[in-house]
Order: sequence, then C-alpha cells, then structure tokens
Amino acid sequence: MSKIAVLLHDCSLGGTERVALELAHEWSKAGRKVVLLLGHDRGAFAGMVDPDIEIVTAPGPMRRGRGQVARLGRWAAEELADRPDVTALFIPGNYHFPAIRAIRARNPDLHIIAKISNILDRPDRPAWRRGGFAMITRRRLAGVDVITVLGESLRADAETVFGRDVRIVVAFDPCRAAAVPAPSHPPGTGLIAVGRLVGQKNIVLLVDAMAQPSLAARHLLIVGDGPQRGVLELRARTLGIADRIEFVGIRHDVSAMMEASALLLLSSLYEGYPAVAIEALAAGIGVVTTDCTPAMDEILPSPSLGCIVRSLNPADFALAVAAQLDGVAFDRDAAAPVVSRHRPDLAAGRYLALCDGQAAAA
Repeated sequence: MSKIAVLLHDCSLGGTERVALELAHEWSKAGRKVVLLLGHDRGAFAGMVDPDIEIVTAPGPMRRGRGQVARLGRWAAEELADRPDVTALFIPGNYHFPAIRAIRARNPDLHIIAKISNILDRPDRPAWRRGGFAMITRRRLAGVDVITVLGESLRADAETVFGRDVRIVVAFDPCRAAAVPAPSHPPGTGLIAVGRLVGQKNIVLLVDAMAQPSLAARHLLIVGDGPQRGVLELRARTLGIADRIEFVGIRHDVSAMMEASALLLLSSLYEGYPAVAIEALAAGIGVVTTDCTPAMDEILPSPSLGCIVRSLNPADFALAVAAQLDGVAFDRDAAAPVVSRHRPDLAAGRYLALCDGQAAAA
C-alpha cells in the first residue's frame, strides 16, 4: 500500500504540529500507512505519536534557525527518493514552505499537498514587502500539486498571491473536540488564552487588558509556553495583577480547561484559521478576538459566538470582553455547523482524497 509522508521540523506542539499529528492519526486509523519526517525528535508531542505511524528523524539533529527549513528539505528530498512507496507528501503550513523546492526537484512524481496556515497578504506589511513576499511564496510553492486553505476568505487571500492558475482547495482542519456534542454546563467566570508565547500571539495585549477597570474582578489562565513568558510575567507583576493572571505552561487538558471557562481570548496580530477558536466553540464557550484573519467572520458568524475587536487598544479589548461576559449568551445551535465541519473523520477524509488525487478542485 502507498504511504503518505508528513514533514515537520520538530515535535513542537504549536497549532501547525497539532493539526498535522491529528491528520496523521486519523489516516492511520483509516488503514493508511503514514511516515513522519522529522528534523528533530524533541518537543512536546514526542511520545504522543500512534505506534503504527513510522517516524524517521534526520541525522543531526536540525534545530530551528536561519536556513534550517531549506536544509530540512534537502534531507527529506533524499529520504523520499529512497522511498518509492511514499506517493504523497503533506506540507502542514507556511513555516515549512522553504523545504518544498528541493523535495520537488529530487522527486518529480511525488504528489505534494501544501496547507496555507497563515494569511499571506498581511496588511501590516508595507506594500514593497507584500510584493516581495508574494514573489517568494509563488517561487516556494511552484512545485506543489494542491494548495489547501481553511475557508473561502482564505482562498481569496491566496488568490491575491497565486491568481487563479494554481489549484487552491478548501479543506478544514480536524478538531478532536468537534467529534462530540458541545457540553451543556453553567458558564464559568474565568477567562482563558491558549497559544505559544511569541510576538505573533500578542499576549501582552491580554495582560494590559486585564489591568483595565472593566476586568478588575476577572481571572485569566494563559496556556502555553515560549520565549516571551518571562517578559509577560514581569509585566503582570509590574501592573499589580499577577494574582489574577496564571501562566500554566503547556497542558494536554485544554478542552476541559475551556469548558470550565467563560470565554476564550485571542489576541494575535495575524493568524490563518486558528484551531483554538474552533476548540472553544466545541467546548461551549464564546471567543473574543482581534481582527487577526479574514476567516474570523466565518468562524464567528453570530454575535452569540463571540466578537471581533477591530482595535489593538487594551481598553477597547477589555470593554469588548466585559460586554460579551455580561450581555451575550452562548448559542450552541449557532456553533454546531461551524464546529461540525471540523470533525476529524471528515477533515481527514478530505485530505485523503487530495493525497490520492481524487478530490474535485472546488
């Protein structure tokens, strides 16, 4: 039986890696042979991989750094050339795009599916950088057979870079929590944020928002880790709110923590289609988010599911959170169609069809 390969730099448990691992598990459950190609086998999800999934790790190891993804691609190109039973390769996100050119050059018959995990045409970039980025992205993905995006708004974003000459397909990410009905529980009172503590996630906005009078009685759990943790903890202490913000690190019971919360707060500067928002809706809680991606209008089609704050001012964000807490009841019926399209079996099946070259281009 032919195999599907998934390329990952390491075992970090960010959104890209979590989705790739979930797809690999679902494909394995469906009876397909899956190979994980890893540049480095250390990280939070090491040891969480299904034993039926083959793991191949590069010699080295390859740690993250300038030029390392291209190096990862050169290693993977040779590895795949020695594996004719691997007929499809999944590239799980933008970070891994620099690996594609070497892989395609060495493996001209390999079916490559690349997922766009973050918006491409970012409005925070100046025009000259947006043009240069578009040119580089087109070059990096020139050898890809199918590009996947996570909604119609992100298809439109991709078309600003690729035009209509490239096959761009909507394929939703799997969310394990979407496989079960949203729980019926009394709303919690605490707030929760989930993500890597890096600049893109803009967690400092949440810390500053918690210092606003409108949230003076609220408690915030921050789930995740990263290089900014120390700076964020210091800022909370400086603002005198360290007793109301708890940094809990990486956790594997996020769904249960969400179910015990009142709202998910998402403060990113930019995203693609944040899976954590779907997890929140599946857990039965609303979302207050920055305007970090055009996909948010698809994820939150009703005010009963949350709101998008069109400002990065902490006071504005805090007022939006307070208004959502005090005046809006979560609507499970409105959440159901958004969540259901992320059922793991449906999402994995869509990707399997793409790997086998069977899905229509719609």
